[in-house]
Amino acid sequence: MKAQLRHLARNIWRHQLRVRAGVQRHGLVLMYHRVAEPTSDPWDMAVTPAHFAEHLEVVRRYGDCLPLARFADRMGSADRPRRMIAITFDDGYRDNVLNAAPLLEARDMPATVFVVSSTVGAGHDFWWDALARVFLTMPQLPAELRLDHAGQTHVWQLGDAARCQPEDLAALRRWSVDNDAMWHPRQTLFLAVWKILNGCRLDEAEALCEQVVAWAGIERAGPPTDHSMTAEEVNRLASGGLIEIGGHTVNHFPLDMADSIQAAAEIGGCRTALREMAGRDIDSFSYPFGRFSKKTSGIVRQAGFKRACNSWNWRLLAYPETDRFHIPRIRIPDMNGDQFGSFLQGLAGA
Repeated sequence: MKAQLRHLARNIWRHQLRVRAGVQRHGLVLMYHRVAEPTSDPWDMAVTPAHFAEHLEVVRRYGDCLPLARFADRMGSADRPRRMIAITFDDGYRDNVLNAAPLLEARDMPATVFVVSSTVGAGHDFWWDALARVFLTMPQLPAELRLDHAGQTHVWQLGDAARCQPEDLAALRRWSVDNDAMWHPRQTLFLAVWKILNGCRLDEAEALCEQVVAWAGIERAGPPTDHSMTAEEVNRLASGGLIEIGGHTVNHFPLDMADSIQAAAEIGGCRTALREMAGRDIDSFSYPFGRFSKKTSGIVRQAGFKRACNSWNWRLLAYPETDRFHIPRIRIPDMNGDQFGSFLQGLAGA
C-alpha cells in the first residue's frame, strides 16, 4: 500500500498546481473492486468492509456524492459543486451485493457497479483469484506443472516450493504484487501463469485455469463470496434505484487488442445482456484494464452508452473539459478512514 499512497501523493501534487492556478472545482471518481477480506489478495483489489464503511463517512464530509450520471452531467455545469465525488466498482463481484450495497444503502449513497456480463452466475471465482488460491494458499502442490497453450507446452518445476511451510504460506497469503518484494518461487510461478492467461480470451483463460485447478487437486468453484454476481443479484441492485449497473464488456477483454468488429461485440453484447438482467437501460461503461484504442470510445457511444470511465491514475480528477467517455478514476487501496481522509484532504487543496 505504501507504493500506491506515494503514487497518490504525486497526483495530489499535480492537482494542487491546478488549485494554485485557480482551477479549484473538480470531481473525483473512486474505483473499487471488492469489499471483502479474501484469503489472498495479491493485486490489492479488496477493501475490508470496516474500512469501506469508514471511507463512506469520509466521502460524506468531503463533498457531494452523486450518481455517476449526474456527476458526468454536472462536470461542465457552471453551478457544479466545488467538490463532487462518485463511487464505482469494477468486475461485478458478489461481495458488492453482500457487503458494499448494505453499507451504501444505510447511508443513501449511490454507486455504479460495472459488470462483466459473461461471468454473471458463473458459479466460480474469477480466474485471477483461482490462480492466487492455487499458488499462494495451498500447502502442497505437485512437483511439476505443464500447460499446453497456443501450440506451446510450458513446463515449470517447483522443487522444494511444492511443499510450503506454514510461516511461508502465511506470508504468501499477505503478499502484494505492487508493494512487496519477490522472495519465493511460487510468486514467480504465479506471475508467469497469470501473464499467459492475461493474454488470452476469457474462454481460453478459463480453460487454462481449469487445467491449473485440476493439477492442484482442488475444486474450481472457490469460496462463494469470491464469485461474480448472479442475474438475480444484478436485477436486485438495479431495481433498488440507488446502485447503477454498468457495462464492463462481455469477457473482460482488453479493448486495445480488439478490432472494430470484436470491440463492438464485446461492448454492445455486454449492454444487451445486462439490460435484460437489470430490466433497465445500461448507460455507463468502464474499459477493462483501462485499455482502449483510438476507436473504442466511438464504439462505446454507438452501442448506446452515455458515458465511460477509465483508470488512468495519472489523470486523477475530472474537470469541466473532461471527455465524458474518458472519465478518470483513482483506484483506492485498503486503508483506514484516517489515511483515506488525509488523501482526500490533500485533494481538497487549501
